[in-house]
Amino acid sequence: MNAKQFEKLTALLDEYAGNVPNQLAEARMEQIHKAGKNLHFAWAGGVERGEGHYYRIQAPTFLSNTIARRTTPTTSTRSGATTRETLGRIC
Repeated sequence: MNAKQFEKLTALLDEYAGNVPNQLAEARMEQIHKAGKNLHFAWAGGVERGEGHYYRIQAPTFLSNTIARRTTPTTSTRSGATTRETLGRIC
């Protein structure tokens, strides 16, 4: 990932760390900083608001994943690649 993407990813992880007590947040941010550029991000699913998606952030010492189901009705019958195939595309 490029520098701008890495900056956004780090900001997202910082946001997650802020959702827990300070001591735990500090420990999590230490893991993130130790990982350095050894962070991996994978996305599967839609890119428009309301579309279901999944993303995963992984480093040697932690894994974070999020699943968001579709929140708006759709008439599309488009079928996508399997999750395993989609996750093969690392951003």
